[in-house]
Amino acid sequence: MPLTCQIYHLDRMVIGVSEGVVTLQDIGAERAANAERVSELSGMGPKLYVVVADAEIKFSFAAVEKEWAAVRDETRGDLQAALKIADTEAERGQVAVIQTSFENVAKIFESQMLPALKVKAQMTPEVQRLDDAIDTEIEHMQATADGMLATLVAEAKRGDEDFDRTSQTSRSWLLVISLVGLVVILAAAKLMARDISRAMRTAVADLKTGAQQVAAASSQVAGSAQQLSRGSTDQAASDRK
Repeated sequence: MPLTCQIYHLDRMVIGVSEGVVTLQDIGAERAANAERVSELSGMGPKLYVVVADAEIKFSFAAVEKEWAAVRDETRGDLQAALKIADTEAERGQVAVIQTSFENVAKIFESQMLPALKVKAQMTPEVQRLDDAIDTEIEHMQATADGMLATLVAEAKRGDEDFDRTSQTSRSWLLVISLVGLVVILAAAKLMARDISRAMRTAVADLKTGAQQVAAASSQVAGSAQQLSRGSTDQAASDRK
């Protein structure tokens, strides 16, 4: 396989390992964010009961109704967020149970308890019965939300374990890929050095052959010059005689 192809494949392997780690990291971050949202929903039960208790103790109905509207809207927003998070039938069922309990609390408080307290601003047996019913619904809502939260926390923990395990594997793969890349580079350098050495030896041999040819030609020229010189000398001697 050509060197460029080998380097390309090594590069793709490195990118693939890195993308796998990043994907797991994103999944883990998403699971942690989902657990935080459901944790907010799990904390709405006590907030709802604080408003109910204020109504039973303070009898400041205008302030209570304003406080109730804020907590009610916040709870409905958390329920919508939880419904988007739920990606299994079990989780969607848990959200449905929480929503049913919450709507029961809202119905009892708005349609029965508040009107009863406004008629007689004191804790009557009827108001106590309604308070107990709200307690039951809030406890059910709280327990279901806590169960969903525990599931998401467990998923986030498994995601962290997967990320740690994959990170370790990725580091091992990157080490192997780096070693393979080093071997490829060294092999390529050796091949290039051998080619350069062969080319240099060929060039030196060609220069040596050329030099030998030039030397031989020079010898022939010198011999011819000697013969001409000797001939001229002999001719001059003959002329003097």
